[in-house]
Amino acid sequence: MDENMARANVRIVKEKRQNGLRFGLLAGLGFSLVLWGVDSLALLRASADLPWLKLDIGLPLCLLIGMLAGWLSARFDNGLLSSVIWARAGLGFVWVASHVPFDGASRLVGLLLPDMQGREIYPFVEVARLRMSLLYIIVGVLMAIGGAFELFVVEAAARASSPVSRWLGLVLASLTIFGAIGLLVDDLINRPLREPVVSIHN
Repeated sequence: MDENMARANVRIVKEKRQNGLRFGLLAGLGFSLVLWGVDSLALLRASADLPWLKLDIGLPLCLLIGMLAGWLSARFDNGLLSSVIWARAGLGFVWVASHVPFDGASRLVGLLLPDMQGREIYPFVEVARLRMSLLYIIVGVLMAIGGAFELFVVEAAARASSPVSRWLGLVLASLTIFGAIGLLVDDLINRPLREPVVSIHN
């Protein structure tokens, strides 16, 4: 009986770490799709050049940050530590979100269009720096709360009766929390850059 319980505990621990990785992946995905997916669709409708540029740059970076944070949180299985890990991940998300429309876009355009190589097409202006500083605080706090919540989601998913219920819990929790954060970041970073383009098109 003790041996069976030990095996069950080992299975649950392994499952929780895998679910932490999945949670982090979905968190990065939800954040990115709301932050840059909405922006890309609006720019596409406005006939802007390279509307998917920011999504192409930012999505892989946020997926990596989210997966690392999710796995580490599940690995240590401590609410306070999970909050700290996700707060740090939030700083990474904000840094990426703030720099992608400027430095990242300039570099990728330079690679895609050799004539533009080496030029600072989208300079990282002071207003963007101030918004990034504000978002560090707001997003850091919100992601710390989401990080503490991860442990409950991961635990429930590890004990779920079917793969469908396991994935459903992970998807709903991660996309809801981090999608909402992505919407907030979009409002402060992307919207001011997007609105003039959309207005001119209209």
